[in-house]
Amino acid sequence: MLQLFPDASFVYLHRHPLVVYQSACHMADTTYWHMYLKRPTSAQIHDFILSQFAILWDEFAADRALIPPGRLVELSFEELSTDPVAAVRRVYSALGIDGFEERVRPRVEALQAGKAEGRHGGAGGG
Repeated sequence: MLQLFPDASFVYLHRHPLVVYQSACHMADTTYWHMYLKRPTSAQIHDFILSQFAILWDEFAADRALIPPGRLVELSFEELSTDPVAAVRRVYSALGIDGFEERVRPRVEALQAGKAEGRHGGAGGG
């Protein structure tokens, strides 16, 4: 990405590894089997998921070292879901992006209010 967008900043949103593993198992159980000629065993699926996790983590660790200081913010999904306003404010602040309070905070709060009311997908509008 840095080769294509040399001035880019990055936000790495992560979840607990156990939750990621459980999600990957569910996806494999409900989706992946459509792509095989022969249904894999549970052990094969688990080995595949763990090997993919290791590959992706190693790639991220290597690429993280290439990102210049001050251009990467790491954020947990728990932090984002617990207090979205504070989490997004932290991202804007860490990356030195202006306009959070005026332009972004109202939208995050509207999304949060919509989810509390059972409306998923946002508060509508532009």
